[in-house]
Amino acid sequence: MSEDQRDTLQLYAERIFTYFDEDNSGYIDSNEFTAALLSLMGADAVDRLLMALKVYGLKEDGVIDPYDMQHFLEGLLHIFMATHPEAFSMSKSVLENTIFKFAFDATVECFLHADRDNDGLISAPEFQEWYYSEESETPEWMKLFDLIL
Repeated sequence: MSEDQRDTLQLYAERIFTYFDEDNSGYIDSNEFTAALLSLMGADAVDRLLMALKVYGLKEDGVIDPYDMQHFLEGLLHIFMATHPEAFSMSKSVLENTIFKFAFDATVECFLHADRDNDGLISAPEFQEWYYSEESETPEWMKLFDLIL
């Protein structure tokens, strides 16, 4: 693992910790932990995705850019790959290329449809408007997200 990857994972771990630490005490007590898990288990796919985007949106400004979206989707696919190894019978390099291509294509699709004001960023309201609109079909990567969490 490279130093950049390690730094990114550290950042994500800190964000997840902050999400769970509701009283900002610097500790996650059993009530906070239980509440966080129950909220994730009871949430629909969009709410879980919005929480994940909050963790992965590196700029902490309430929006996600294409780089962060692709990074998020690659991470999602790596989780799926790690939890379902029997589903993949290809070499590691082919698998990595497939993950990259899928994440890239899904990012392009998402930004094409969800970036309503064409500013190169997707806000939570834009994402929700797109996801719940009548012309929107559930993207394949959202179905994958539903399997993982």
